[in-house]
Amino acid sequence: MAGQQFSVFVSYRRDDGAVALFIASKLEAKGRGVFIDVSSLPAGPFDESLLRAIANAPDFVVVLSPNALDRCVDDQDWMRREISHAIKTSRNIIPVFMPGFKFPQMIPPEIEKLMSYQGVPYSHAHAESTINKIIQLLTSVRNVWLLRSLIVAAAMLAAFSVIYFSVWPRSSTGHPGLPSHEQNSLQTSSVKPEKKEPELQPKLPERPRIDDAGNQQPGATDTARPKNQRSKNDLTNSRPEPKLAVDFQTEAADEERLRTCWNGVVADYPSGVTLRHDIRASLAAMEAAVQMGQAALKEGDSATLRLALRQLHEAKARLPKEQC
Repeated sequence: MAGQQFSVFVSYRRDDGAVALFIASKLEAKGRGVFIDVSSLPAGPFDESLLRAIANAPDFVVVLSPNALDRCVDDQDWMRREISHAIKTSRNIIPVFMPGFKFPQMIPPEIEKLMSYQGVPYSHAHAESTINKIIQLLTSVRNVWLLRSLIVAAAMLAAFSVIYFSVWPRSSTGHPGLPSHEQNSLQTSSVKPEKKEPELQPKLPERPRIDDAGNQQPGATDTARPKNQRSKNDLTNSRPEPKLAVDFQTEAADEERLRTCWNGVVADYPSGVTLRHDIRASLAAMEAAVQMGQAALKEGDSATLRLALRQLHEAKARLPKEQC
């Protein structure tokens, strides 16, 4: 996805791939550009691409499960390098604490600052609330609130200026503040007070319209409505299409077959350590996509189900074709 702009980088251990993909899909569905290394890496050296993506994304979300930081004692550990680079480049860091996570007693000095950031406890039972809390901590959201505050302040200042200059005594030359006897001699019946301009109202930003695939439609916007005001069509469209559900279940069954096959041969695969690592990463991505799709199928979330199916296809396409 070279050239695509991302605003959020998601860092995670492979064991937490399903949760990381779920968070990424929900953020993308709400209009955020998310970098996650399963499907977002461009061509080029692995380490350079990751570090460049961290530096270019204002927000850095790190998923922390129990013992996730234990391997950070190794200075070549990738999670340690990602967190360290996010701190060095002053990213807005948002830890997501999985149930049972605790910071270890020994933590490398270069990532010790991670303990001071405000985090979000993860709850799958209250996943939507978790996602909303993450969004509230994003830099882009805080910038919107700052912009709103500036607009309101500017509107209040403009209204005050209009009132002030409309009631202040003026001479025929338009200069306020002359002594009262001079004002009386200069004022005529033709002088009229200025009209009070209506107070400016800040325009709230519109929300980008997202299609079922989780993609933003160019130039299209929508306005948010409370859940209790959603139309019948909204509720109908949230149910997965029968064909989409069947396609996902078929791909999920094939994923289980491929994973069983590759787990039996990958340890002895003759094409080198790098390729074996790529195969394991693709298998982990496939498994995470299936878990995300099953959750979406259960919740009736068509957009997330389409995203899971797409990521499952992408991960499957990266596997060598000749073995399984």
